Amino acid sequence: MIRQALRGIDTVFQRLAAPFFGERKALLCVLFHGLSCSVKELRSGFFDPQQRVTEIDFRRFVEYFLTAGFEFTSPEMVGPSLRENSNHVLITFDDGYASNQQLLPILDEYRVPAVFFVATGPIRRQQGFWWDVLYRERLRRGATETRIFQE
Repeated sequence: MIRQALRGIDTVFQRLAAPFFGERKALLCVLFHGLSCSVKELRSGFFDPQQRVTEIDFRRFVEYFLTAGFEFTSPEMVGPSLRENSNHVLITFDDGYASNQQLLPILDEYRVPAVFFVATGPIRRQQGFWWDVLYRERLRRGATETRIFQE
């Protein structure tokens, strides 16, 4: 209840203060891991529920920020060349999930740069990441998603 009250007060303060102080421009860094092709694939038990992003979700994400006037940026553009009078988004895809390749057409379509961090060790060893293996194993043994999150 206290947390909700503080969020409410914060929201009211932001709305009251914005006309006087203006909105601060920002650089948002948003990271993604794996991608799911469909809701059916999400429910397959193969994907960690914390990575429930589909191509449709990602397209909506890009369109939302473009519509809101944000500029997508790359690491090379961060620093002195970043326009101070604009909001920016830097997208990263972490760990090198193969499914991220499915997003390349969306990135190309909207001319959105992104950074891909590929963990080559697990790929060379053909091993899954421990969090993915743990999730699938706990699910296989009958644990609920709620229980897995608690653990």
